[in-house]
Amino acid sequence: MELADALSRGHELVLNIIDEIPESERDMPGVVGVWSVREIIAHLASHEGVLAEILSTFLSGGPTPGLDMMNEDSLHFNTVQVEMRKDKSSTELLAEYKDWHEKAMALLAQIPKEMHRSSENTLPWQGGECTLEELVIYTNYAHKREHSAQLGVFVDQLKTR
Repeated sequence: MELADALSRGHELVLNIIDEIPESERDMPGVVGVWSVREIIAHLASHEGVLAEILSTFLSGGPTPGLDMMNEDSLHFNTVQVEMRKDKSSTELLAEYKDWHEKAMALLAQIPKEMHRSSENTLPWQGGECTLEELVIYTNYAHKREHSAQLGVFVDQLKTR
């Protein structure tokens, strides 16, 4: 699977399942753990921001505060990122998620395809054994599939009410 395809497919999974959830149900806690749909969107937006940081390192370097925080303590990262977005509506969070996705896609389009499968000095925090392709497919895409499936269970529950 091409990386752009993986990013697009994961993105569409998220958008399609969220579209099935009425706005009025998006603040109900306990959809995934203690999180509501709105908080899951916040979580996904923060991860999409980290992906954009990672992709930017292939082009110009620069700071990676989200990635650094995630690498230090992923649970803390998730908690802090969702908390930072607590006052945003699910619509605002979805717009942020989409914006980060567009940025990630634009960055990916600038990275030469031969770098997608290279593990040579590309992801030093991964110990040099992970390629960009593996990172995107096994973390970003798989992460979206996992949360989309969990949201699908919630959609099914809503239908049986």
